[in-house]
Amino acid sequence: MSRIGGSKIALQIVARSALRTWPGSPRHVRAEAHHHTCQDAGGQTSWWLRAERHHDPQQGGNQAAFDRSDNGRANGLAPRQPTWITLWISMVVLRCAQRLLHRLKRFDDDVSASSDTRLGNWYGNLIRIGRRHVLLFISEHSRLPVLLPVRQADHLASAFPAAVCDMLAAVGVPPAAVERERQLMSPLAFDRTRSRSLIGSLTDFTLMTNARFITHSDQSLESIALELAETPLKYKHPSAVAQRLFGID
Repeated sequence: MSRIGGSKIALQIVARSALRTWPGSPRHVRAEAHHHTCQDAGGQTSWWLRAERHHDPQQGGNQAAFDRSDNGRANGLAPRQPTWITLWISMVVLRCAQRLLHRLKRFDDDVSASSDTRLGNWYGNLIRIGRRHVLLFISEHSRLPVLLPVRQADHLASAFPAAVCDMLAAVGVPPAAVERERQLMSPLAFDRTRSRSLIGSLTDFTLMTNARFITHSDQSLESIALELAETPLKYKHPSAVAQRLFGID
């Protein structure tokens, strides 16, 4: 499985890396990525890449000589004949409120794919109460909350999976299942919010977090998040829903 981001440049880089398994010099590879996704019956996302081998002038000779060379005929591939390959990837999509997208400097992302993890996509918001500025995320499938200090906004690639796994461990998910979830939580993709139901849940948790900041100014973010996880939304506790998603009765 190759893990890649949602940008065309990232796809091109991974395409070139993947094509190095072909015989011959990796410099004989030119790849262009098409920003389209599809999902199989299991929900696995794939990206289609168009790759073409070509002559490298730095190695001397000309295109005609390359066409007749072993490199040009490697794997039976005609030197200028495009070949389509598929890279199967995992990713986590963070659908953020407008103020959070601006804080993250994400203004033009448009992600059509969905997360491949058990917890699904995540909805995020930026909370500011006095001197406390935090990031709030909730899981699409369970409403399980995660709170991060705003200073982690520039390090979400590592900080967000770590915080999610800490929360899963805190609500009783076995370590092996937590580690499997962690392995699927890369890379991160960003997009705007879509679901009104999830926006409502995010607003509820934002108000609850604001209240805790006012009444318990010294309470840790981890403690507040655990309290939110035990708060019923539509008669369901996020912690219990998360446990069921991981097969815990």
